[in-house]
Amino acid sequence: MTTGRFFAVFKHGTAVCFLAVLSLMVGCQPNSWYHHSLVFDQQGWDMNDTLRFSDTLTSSTPLTLNGKLTLRHTNAYPYQNLWLYITTHTDDSLMVSDSINWTLAKPDGNWLGTGWGSLYTISYDLPTLTFSPSDSVRWFEIELVHGLRDSLLTGLSDIGLRLYTKE
Repeated sequence: MTTGRFFAVFKHGTAVCFLAVLSLMVGCQPNSWYHHSLVFDQQGWDMNDTLRFSDTLTSSTPLTLNGKLTLRHTNAYPYQNLWLYITTHTDDSLMVSDSINWTLAKPDGNWLGTGWGSLYTISYDLPTLTFSPSDSVRWFEIELVHGLRDSLLTGLSDIGLRLYTKE
């Protein structure tokens, strides 16, 4: 195994371990109803790929949930921001589409959020997700598409969605 390949495997394994530990920590939070992360392909995020978070929650789930996206990226990410097109759908609503310009770095190039080594983490609060009281289960789907012109967006590690109630 070459040194470069070893570090690529090590880096990917580290990301998977971090996500597993993060999932355990978030899963133990009493106000968290859903948490899932998607790892980007090592080559990058293709402009034609749609990321989907979808699940069915029990009827004991509150009628409104707050949402938070958490992105991890590396120093290799080439921009100060990330344009996302977000489509949200629940059982009782029409699809709602929105776009966000997620600022990842200050104008001087310093990354926002928290970081360790060459990996940085930043979160973005989403609009409230509302369910109908008549639903016996609460179904949702949130789709993400990047809005940058790059056919392959590099420097991204993973992105997670957490749905929760405020304490």
